[in-house]
Amino acid sequence: MEGKRSLYSSNIMNHTITVDFTESCQVEGYGHLLASSYRNFNGFEQSFLTPENLRIKKQAEEWIKKVEEILPSLSGIDIQRYLEWYDFVHRIAFGREADFKFIHLYMKKAMTDMARGEKVDNIGFINWIRSNLYFHIKEIDHNLLFWCDSTIERWIKKFSNFGVVLDQNLNNLRKINILLEENLDRKVKDPGSFKRSLIHQTLPYLQDVVYQNDIAGKYSRFQLEAISNFAFQAGLENSDIDYEKIRTLVLEKLSTLETLDPYSREAYRLDFTYEFRNENTPVLP
Repeated sequence: MEGKRSLYSSNIMNHTITVDFTESCQVEGYGHLLASSYRNFNGFEQSFLTPENLRIKKQAEEWIKKVEEILPSLSGIDIQRYLEWYDFVHRIAFGREADFKFIHLYMKKAMTDMARGEKVDNIGFINWIRSNLYFHIKEIDHNLLFWCDSTIERWIKKFSNFGVVLDQNLNNLRKINILLEENLDRKVKDPGSFKRSLIHQTLPYLQDVVYQNDIAGKYSRFQLEAISNFAFQAGLENSDIDYEKIRTLVLEKLSTLETLDPYSREAYRLDFTYEFRNENTPVLP
């Protein structure tokens, strides 16, 4: 986004970092880093806060304050990126989930911006709506629910009629991930068969993508995460898929991805450390 720079300096994990809060990628990356650092110090599992987690908590409070100050000036995809880690960081800062009505207000604004032709992440919208259906379905605008439902039905028709063709930016893979997670009982005659067909058609692409030596040079964060998420979903149906191996590879690549901001790279390095510190650690994206 354009505008006056809003710089913030802090020390985290023994590194002094400076964040420009007018740059969405830096804000998103710093939010991710706060969350990963707090989790790495077992902040969510402790009954009292260590000095390290107290420091992260104060930084999380500052992150929330600055994001809330700048949100009214944002539009479209910037709103989505600034809110990507908002709830997670809010839980660190204040020990409770963020106000859903506050988030919904700005996500609805981003949706209005999309209708006016501004750039947004449509698939990100679908994921956000779906992730809040269980606890907040009565609070979500009915127009958003209708749009989400009709969009998923269009995807089902597309893949049913034309099969799976992975586009260069892997947006179709992100759509497939949503369909694999979705309860399709009311949308598809045989959901199990439909999902197995999606996996069967997509697996060859996954093999080609994952085992390329230059994977980090070809794919973005969203694409690499989509690969990891697909491997997890597909692994539930096909025991031959080594999800942990693929997740390890993806996190290694993300922690060195040159196109990422340094905060995100460090966050992914910490994610890798946390998820694979021992074999009993749950491995969920």
